[in-house]
Amino acid sequence: MKNKSDVHHVIPRFFTMIFTQFNANVKVFRYDNAKELTFTELFQAKGILHQFSCVERPQQNSVVERKH
Repeated sequence: MKNKSDVHHVIPRFFTMIFTQFNANVKVFRYDNAKELTFTELFQAKGILHQFSCVERPQQNSVVERKH
């Protein structure tokens, strides 16, 4: 993605790719309260739970934060 506004095209394609490649559905989507990641209608239509991570908590970004 070059811009944050591209996320509205990328996330639905990602869900489709996961289903096509792995024959699995996304069950939970966790993000950090970013306004551009509000896909309420899409999550409800697909039955996806959305969770919010705590701000400034590296424990919830375990792998990435360990590399820093």
